[in-house]
Amino acid sequence: GIAAFVVACLVIPGKPSAGKRQLDLVGAALVSAGLVCFTLAVNQGRSYHWDGRVWALMFGAAALGAVFVAQQRRMQQREPLVPFVLFHDRSYSLMNVSAAMITFTFAGLVLILSVFLQTVAGFSAVKAGLLIMPASLFSMIFDPVAGRLSDKIGGRVLLLGGLAVTVVGIVWTAFIMQTNPDWPLFIAPMCVIGLGNAFLFTPLGAVAL
Repeated sequence: GIAAFVVACLVIPGKPSAGKRQLDLVGAALVSAGLVCFTLAVNQGRSYHWDGRVWALMFGAAALGAVFVAQQRRMQQREPLVPFVLFHDRSYSLMNVSAAMITFTFAGLVLILSVFLQTVAGFSAVKAGLLIMPASLFSMIFDPVAGRLSDKIGGRVLLLGGLAVTVVGIVWTAFIMQTNPDWPLFIAPMCVIGLGNAFLFTPLGAVAL
């Protein structure tokens, strides 16, 4: 994350501002705190046997999310973190809903697979992370390719293809988990999932805009 921030500052050209801009620090703090509570509850729930502390974190995440939405509604006439006017565009709204569903699906797969590899297959946390890493690497490698193809043939065609490839990778992974969870067998489906994700998220942004 830090490296990406530094590279972005060096590579992305600056744009002169028409006036003084103010960052929505309150909104950023609310959404960050909500995500921290939710992530902590999901990751540590099993360790604490899903007791009251875990559910308190889940409730806190939901409450912070509600406060964030209310705060953003009051900020719409100034400089909100999330301008609601963007969601008046039907394509933008549909693509964002689709992106959220795909993100939750992939995050759920990573969470379930990492727990499976550590608790059932007996792998260490480092080894489990390395087995999942090819998905991110393939997505990073093929993102530029997906962007160029999206400009040429349109994003909707790539979306369907990327979704089909991702589903194949997920089904393949589920089959391995049920039959023979030997670590080399997970590499290929992770690469397939990464390839599918590259042709999902990049066209999603193009179609939304």
